[in-house]
Amino acid sequence: MYKKVIKKVMDADFIAELFDDALNNKVDSPLLVSFVNPYSYMILRKSSNVADNVDVFYSDALVSSCLFSLLSRKKIPRVSFDYGSFAKIFLEQVSETQHSIFFIGSKENEVRVAVESFQKKHPKLKVAGYRHGYFSDDCDKQQVAEYIANSGASFVICGMGTPHQESFGLLLKNAKGSIKQIYTCGGFLHQSSESIEYYPVWINRLNLRWLYRAIKEDYVLKRLLVQYPQFLFVALFDFLKR
Repeated sequence: MYKKVIKKVMDADFIAELFDDALNNKVDSPLLVSFVNPYSYMILRKSSNVADNVDVFYSDALVSSCLFSLLSRKKIPRVSFDYGSFAKIFLEQVSETQHSIFFIGSKENEVRVAVESFQKKHPKLKVAGYRHGYFSDDCDKQQVAEYIANSGASFVICGMGTPHQESFGLLLKNAKGSIKQIYTCGGFLHQSSESIEYYPVWINRLNLRWLYRAIKEDYVLKRLLVQYPQFLFVALFDFLKR
């Protein structure tokens, strides 16, 4: 498991450089980029085939960033697809180009509201389409992947939760089309349907996103108290086991 997630986090290039390559058409095939935190790590380590399919992982929690930095002896920054991190840069820069985006994930009404908010905030943003993240069966999932690949979108933002978003990302990678990069985004579309800037400025500045979510979303508190401590022991074990 070490080679499949932790090593990919440690070996990841700066996300700005990765993104810039796609903006300047310097990619030959679709790249699947995902973000791992203590909760998703515990899921991914049991799904080795899913982790294999992801090209690049970034750490999107302070706890995982601190542990990975300690283990690798180099700074592993927190990078997340939310408006307090990479998503803001991503939307700003894509809106200044001819590239378009396809958004998939969350419920139909939520993804629609989120996309409308993105376009209001970034009037030049080109949206190739959007869709909810639920499928009737595998055939439906495959057809949707092919539809997105043929939509003309250069980028796909996929928010279905781990491991579903990574698995769907593989279908997008294998579908022939215009896609350059696929970014998983967890609950970003759901959160953005309430507010693009989900976290208050001072919460972002003080790195208290975990506390804000624990108060606002009940299930997050359970993750903090149960899964996060488990992650510290398990990830350390995985690292040493190599």
